[in-house]
Amino acid sequence: MIDNLSVISADNLRAWVRRVLIRAAVPDDEAATAADVLVSANLRGVDSHGVLQLPHKARRVLKGVINPRPNVRIERDSPAALLVNGDNGLGMVVGVCAVRRAIERAREYGIGVVGVRGSNHFGAAAYYAQLASSAGLIGISATNSSATMARGAA
Repeated sequence: MIDNLSVISADNLRAWVRRVLIRAAVPDDEAATAADVLVSANLRGVDSHGVLQLPHKARRVLKGVINPRPNVRIERDSPAALLVNGDNGLGMVVGVCAVRRAIERAREYGIGVVGVRGSNHFGAAAYYAQLASSAGLIGISATNSSATMARGAA
Protein backbone atom coordinates (compact mmCIF):
# COMPACT_ATOMS: atom_id res chain seq x y z
CA MET A 1 0.00 0.00 0.00
CA ILE A 2 1.17 3.52 -0.78
CA ASP A 3 1.10 5.64 2.39
CA ASN A 4 1.33 9.10 0.84
CA LEU A 5 -1.19 8.67 -1.96
CA SER A 6 -3.13 11.81 -2.82
CA VAL A 7 -6.24 11.90 -4.95
CA ILE A 8 -7.25 15.00 -6.88
CA SER A 9 -10.36 15.41 -8.97
CA ALA A 10 -10.01 15.93 -12.71
CA ASP A 11 -11.65 19.36 -12.39
CA ASN A 12 -9.18 20.45 -9.72
CA LEU A 13 -6.27 19.13 -11.77
CA ARG A 14 -7.49 21.01 -14.85
CA ALA A 15 -7.74 24.20 -12.78
CA TRP A 16 -4.20 23.74 -11.41
CA VAL A 17 -2.70 23.05 -14.87
CA ARG A 18 -4.53 26.12 -16.18
CA ARG A 19 -3.08 28.28 -13.40
CA VAL A 20 0.45 27.02 -14.09
CA LEU A 21 0.13 27.89 -17.78
CA ILE A 22 -1.34 31.30 -17.01
CA ARG A 23 1.69 32.00 -14.79
CA ALA A 24 3.82 31.13 -17.82
CA ALA A 25 2.00 33.89 -19.80
CA VAL A 26 -0.47 31.65 -21.66
CA PRO A 27 -3.87 33.41 -21.97
CA ASP A 28 -6.69 31.99 -19.86
CA ASP A 29 -8.73 30.41 -22.69
CA GLU A 30 -5.67 28.77 -24.25
CA ALA A 31 -4.46 27.58 -20.83
CA ALA A 32 -7.88 26.01 -20.19
CA THR A 33 -7.76 24.26 -23.57
CA ALA A 34 -4.27 22.87 -22.94
CA ALA A 35 -5.27 21.78 -19.44
CA ASP A 36 -8.26 19.88 -20.79
CA VAL A 37 -6.16 18.09 -23.41
CA LEU A 38 -3.52 17.08 -20.85
CA VAL A 39 -5.95 15.92 -18.15
CA SER A 40 -8.07 14.07 -20.70
CA ALA A 41 -5.01 12.01 -21.63
CA ASN A 42 -4.56 11.04 -17.98
CA LEU A 43 -8.23 10.12 -17.69
CA ARG A 44 -7.81 7.80 -20.68
CA GLY A 45 -4.77 6.19 -19.06
CA VAL A 46 -2.24 7.76 -21.46
CA ASP A 47 -0.15 9.33 -18.71
CA SER A 48 2.84 9.86 -21.03
CA HIS A 49 0.80 12.50 -22.88
CA GLY A 50 -0.95 13.93 -19.83
CA VAL A 51 0.00 16.29 -17.03
CA LEU A 52 3.46 14.71 -17.00
CA GLN A 53 4.10 16.97 -20.04
CA LEU A 54 3.29 20.19 -18.15
CA PRO A 55 6.78 21.05 -16.82
CA HIS A 56 8.28 20.59 -20.29
CA LYS A 57 5.60 22.69 -21.99
CA ALA A 58 5.75 25.46 -19.36
CA ARG A 59 9.56 25.64 -19.57
CA ARG A 60 9.41 25.89 -23.36
CA VAL A 61 6.92 28.76 -23.10
CA LEU A 62 9.04 30.54 -20.47
CA LYS A 63 12.18 30.14 -22.61
CA GLY A 64 10.42 31.56 -25.67
CA VAL A 65 10.57 28.29 -27.59
CA ILE A 66 6.74 28.14 -27.72
CA ASN A 67 4.71 31.26 -28.48
CA PRO A 68 2.14 31.67 -25.66
CA ARG A 69 -0.01 34.04 -27.75
CA PRO A 70 0.03 32.70 -31.30
CA ASN A 71 -1.78 34.26 -34.21
CA VAL A 72 -3.24 31.05 -35.62
CA ARG A 73 -4.15 31.78 -39.21
CA ILE A 74 -5.28 30.13 -42.41
CA GLU A 75 -2.54 30.02 -45.04
CA ARG A 76 -4.45 28.15 -47.73
CA ASP A 77 -8.18 27.82 -48.05
CA SER A 78 -10.38 25.71 -50.27
CA PRO A 79 -13.97 24.67 -49.59
CA ALA A 80 -13.28 21.47 -47.66
CA ALA A 81 -9.56 21.81 -46.89
CA LEU A 82 -7.40 24.30 -45.05
CA LEU A 83 -3.75 24.75 -44.18
CA VAL A 84 -3.33 26.45 -40.81
CA ASN A 85 -0.18 28.08 -39.50
CA GLY A 86 0.02 27.73 -35.72
CA ASP A 87 2.53 30.58 -35.26
CA ASN A 88 4.62 28.30 -33.03
CA GLY A 89 1.85 28.08 -30.44
CA LEU A 90 1.07 25.32 -27.96
CA GLY A 91 0.22 22.27 -30.02
CA MET A 92 -2.88 21.53 -27.97
CA VAL A 93 -4.31 24.99 -28.62
CA VAL A 94 -3.48 24.90 -32.33
CA GLY A 95 -4.83 21.35 -32.61
CA VAL A 96 -8.18 22.25 -31.07
CA CYS A 97 -8.43 25.28 -33.35
CA ALA A 98 -7.73 23.07 -36.38
CA VAL A 99 -10.34 20.47 -35.40
CA ARG A 100 -12.97 23.14 -34.82
CA ARG A 101 -12.32 24.46 -38.32
CA ALA A 102 -12.48 20.91 -39.72
CA ILE A 103 -15.82 20.40 -38.00
CA GLU A 104 -17.18 23.65 -39.49
CA ARG A 105 -16.07 22.60 -42.98
CA ALA A 106 -17.41 19.05 -42.58
CA ARG A 107 -20.82 20.39 -41.61
CA GLU A 108 -20.86 22.65 -44.65
CA TYR A 109 -19.22 20.43 -47.29
CA GLY A 110 -19.51 16.88 -45.96
CA ILE A 111 -15.78 16.65 -45.25
CA GLY A 112 -13.25 18.89 -43.52
CA VAL A 113 -9.51 18.39 -43.78
CA VAL A 114 -7.11 20.67 -41.97
CA GLY A 115 -3.34 20.48 -42.11
CA VAL A 116 -1.28 22.32 -39.53
CA ARG A 117 2.25 23.63 -39.65
CA GLY A 118 4.20 25.93 -37.40
CA SER A 119 3.00 24.25 -34.23
CA ASN A 120 4.33 22.08 -31.42
CA HIS A 121 3.59 18.65 -29.97
CA PHE A 122 -0.18 18.42 -29.56
CA GLY A 123 -0.44 15.64 -27.01
CA ALA A 124 -2.66 12.59 -27.32
CA ALA A 125 -4.14 12.40 -30.83
CA ALA A 126 -7.34 10.74 -29.60
CA TYR A 127 -8.49 14.01 -28.03
CA TYR A 128 -8.98 15.64 -31.43
CA ALA A 129 -10.82 12.69 -32.96
CA GLN A 130 -13.08 12.69 -29.90
CA LEU A 131 -13.93 16.36 -30.51
CA ALA A 132 -15.19 15.41 -33.96
CA SER A 133 -17.07 12.42 -32.53
CA SER A 134 -18.73 14.66 -29.93
CA ALA A 135 -19.92 16.82 -32.83
CA GLY A 136 -21.53 13.75 -34.45
CA LEU A 137 -18.73 13.35 -37.00
CA ILE A 138 -15.95 10.91 -37.70
CA GLY A 139 -12.53 12.33 -36.94
CA ILE A 140 -9.05 11.15 -37.76
CA SER A 141 -6.10 12.86 -36.12
CA ALA A 142 -2.43 12.36 -36.85
CA THR A 143 0.84 14.18 -36.42
CA ASN A 144 4.46 13.85 -37.33
CA SER A 145 7.45 13.89 -35.03
CA SER A 146 11.12 13.20 -34.90
CA ALA A 147 12.09 9.55 -35.12
CA THR A 148 12.10 7.90 -31.72
CA MET A 149 12.32 4.21 -32.60
CA ALA A 150 15.60 2.55 -31.69
CA ARG A 151 17.41 1.08 -34.67
CA GLY A 152 18.66 -2.45 -34.65
CA ALA A 153 22.25 -3.33 -35.36
CA ALA A 154 23.05 -3.60 -39.06
